[in-house]
Amino acid sequence: ASLFAVLFLFAGILVRAGLAGVDLSMQNGEFIVFCTFSAVFTAVTVAFFARLNLREAEVLSQKNEEMRAVALTDALTRARNRHAFQYRLDKLITQAGPDDRPAMLILDLAGFKLINDTYRQANGDEVLQTVAARIRTLLQPGRTLYRLGGDEFAVVCSDEKSKPGLLTLANRLANAVSEPIPTNAGDVNVNVSIGLSVA
Repeated sequence: ASLFAVLFLFAGILVRAGLAGVDLSMQNGEFIVFCTFSAVFTAVTVAFFARLNLREAEVLSQKNEEMRAVALTDALTRARNRHAFQYRLDKLITQAGPDDRPAMLILDLAGFKLINDTYRQANGDEVLQTVAARIRTLLQPGRTLYRLGGDEFAVVCSDEKSKPGLLTLANRLANAVSEPIPTNAGDVNVNVSIGLSVA
């Protein structure tokens, strides 16, 4: 598109030159000067449009990354969502060897429906946000939190494969989640069940 714009501008210059009565023959020194000016102008214009297109491409790429991040993030808890979980799991399984499968913890908040019914959904949302925040503070690099939906979460561990290590992490998460959670309706106690899995 920018090339056509440059050609259009150049053609306009030639037309205006003809209308002004400039002799466009190669024997005329004025035409040589005119061509030199036009060549410089064209080069500057091409450089300008090239820079503009590069900037537009960078902005578009940034917007695409932002949209992708939003599409893979749970809006309520800011954890990664089910789509991100499935994508990550498929990628890890594909890249892993037969003895190097990714490990994960599956967390289920027991009785959460009762909490929603008793304290209303707004307070239930507070509980989910607090649970996600507590889990996230206990995760080191290589461990990612996902919300699979409702009251179910998952932690994918690419840095820990041993059962003792996973059990230690599970106990720490259970203790953190089980602490009373303050809401606008008062403190809420949550029980969590955690399962271990190696894909």
